[in-house]
Amino acid sequence: MTTIPESWLLGPRMFDLSGQTALVTGGSRGLGTAMATALASCGAKVMITSRKSADAERVAETISKATGQLAYGSELEIGNIDSIPAFVENVVQGMETVDILVNNAGINIRGPIEALSIEEFRKVCDVNVIGLRYLTKHVVPIADTEDAKRNVLGATALERWGRLEEIQSAVVYLASRSSSYCTGSLLAVDGGWTAK
Repeated sequence: MTTIPESWLLGPRMFDLSGQTALVTGGSRGLGTAMATALASCGAKVMITSRKSADAERVAETISKATGQLAYGSELEIGNIDSIPAFVENVVQGMETVDILVNNAGINIRGPIEALSIEEFRKVCDVNVIGLRYLTKHVVPIADTEDAKRNVLGATALERWGRLEEIQSAVVYLASRSSSYCTGSLLAVDGGWTAK
C-alpha cells in the first residue's frame, strides 16, 4: 500500500456527532445526565426528559452552558404510555428528527421478591419495559435516515460486510481512557450478526 485512504484518517472525528439530535430519557440525574453531557460534548443537540420538567430544564441549561450545544428539557412520565404519543408529536417533532435514542429512564423497587406486590411489579414493567418500547415505537417513524433508525432500534443486523474504518472506532475506544471501566467484556463489532 502506497497511500492511506482518507476514510482511515478520522481520529477524533470518529466521535463527532455534529448535526445529530439525541433524546435521553431519565436525563436529569446520574447516568442520564452523564450520557446527555457526553453526547452534547461530541456535538449533538440533546433533549433530556424527567418526570419533573423543572429538573429536566435545569439540567439541560447546565449541559448547554458547559458544552455550547443546544440542550432542551421536557417532562415525560415514561410509565404513562398514554402520554407518549403527545410527547413525541409536540416535543420531539419540534426537534425535527431523532438520530440517537438513549432509553435510560428506569426504576427499581428494592426488597425481597416475596414482599414485592403485583402492583409494584407492574409499575417496574410499565417503566422499564413497556414505556421504553412504546417510546421507541413512536420515535422510529421520525428518525429520518436508516442510520438514525438503527441508532434508535439498537440491534439490527446490517446484512453487509464491515468496512475497515468501522473497526477503527472500537480500537480507539478500547485504547483510550473512555474504556477505563470496560474490563473483562466482549465488544462485538459485527454489524449486528451476533444479535441476529
